[in-house]
Amino acid sequence: MKKQWAAACLVAVVSVACGETKAPAPAASTAPAVTAAPATTAPAAATAAESEFGVPECDAYMKSWTACVESKVPAEMRGTFKASIDQAKASYKAAASTPQGKSGLAMACTQQLAATKQALAAYNCTW
Repeated sequence: MKKQWAAACLVAVVSVACGETKAPAPAASTAPAVTAAPATTAPAAATAAESEFGVPECDAYMKSWTACVESKVPAEMRGTFKASIDQAKASYKAAASTPQGKSGLAMACTQQLAATKQALAAYNCTW
């Protein structure tokens, strides 16, 4: 099941990166509901900004991808990239909502980072 979920996540990420508008729906979870973790001393806004998906690889990838598009991509081309970023964020958030999805996202985001670096090499982004 983990391999199928990882493959589904990878397909969703690649589909988003390739410009498709429809990603596959995440698989239903059979795991018990997870209770909320106790509050920490860090402000909620700062924590949310640092960890958007709860998967460090995806948080770092999304931060780098967004920074590249906002600082290096010509203004007339940013809309297309930002639409892809928004789609990827929605897919990642949906996948991160289950423990199985979260475990598959780490690998998917690592692979997607490598593909995005190559795809955006012409813009000389800092990763």
